[in-house]
Amino acid sequence: MKKILFPTDFSETANNAFIYALNVAKKMNASILTLHTYALPDVGTAIGFNLPHQLSEFYDNIDINELENFRAALPALRKIADDNGFDQIGMRHALVSSASPKFTIVDVAKEENVDMIVMGTDGATGFKEIFVGTNAAEVMENAECPVLVVPSRANFRGTISKIAVTTEYKKEEEKALDQTLAFAKLLEADVTCINVDIYHTHQFYDRMQLLKNKYKDEKGIAFKVLEGNSIEHTILNYLQEEKVDLLVMLTHKRSFIEELFAFSISKKMAYHSKTPIMCIQAHVLAEA
Repeated sequence: MKKILFPTDFSETANNAFIYALNVAKKMNASILTLHTYALPDVGTAIGFNLPHQLSEFYDNIDINELENFRAALPALRKIADDNGFDQIGMRHALVSSASPKFTIVDVAKEENVDMIVMGTDGATGFKEIFVGTNAAEVMENAECPVLVVPSRANFRGTISKIAVTTEYKKEEEKALDQTLAFAKLLEADVTCINVDIYHTHQFYDRMQLLKNKYKDEKGIAFKVLEGNSIEHTILNYLQEEKVDLLVMLTHKRSFIEELFAFSISKKMAYHSKTPIMCIQAHVLAEA
């Protein structure tokens, strides 16, 4: 890993996620590219701009103001790095005007060939989850590299030493588990592979044992079936009780109808968890 993309709006939520980005960058000997996006308002018709040069001058002034604000905000990021012992990490900064920040993040990540995106999220509830979502949720689904989403309530404890990775015993998830193990070794972290048994049958334990046998020669990995009536709540309770530092999940692209009737568990976890979530995209693993 050589490059991490860190989208930021310079909020407290983003600054909280920046600590995680810095920690991962240090462990990976990677640099960080910060990205701030802003939207240009469509005001030509609304306030009577008719001449091209008037519009151009108006937008130029917005660009200049955004650039000045951007430059003024950057020293705070460097101070966060310096204050937390990450002063040696290389950083570049990008400012982009965009009508759709979520797609700009995905595009910049692809253009810059980054190895990971780290970003914060305030979460969402109710119908907003289904009909609106958040930039973080859309980036999780559409990016072509792992995305580490840090909830605003996440509390960095100085290290990422305990990682959990979910499984539904699908073949494609073994690639995600392999990536997780490689990532964990760089972080010097332990991994627990978990599955939630909401049907309370021995079948889940048998399948977990088969998976465990495949990885019997790997060190620093454990396998556990959790009992519960809700996948989301059972995992959230486990993360809290075991003080897990990072949860890894496989993310699938879904149609609108699929989102409406079977809302992605990985998105739900990112909205409701206090634990950072790293999503690995199934469509990227399929192409690997």
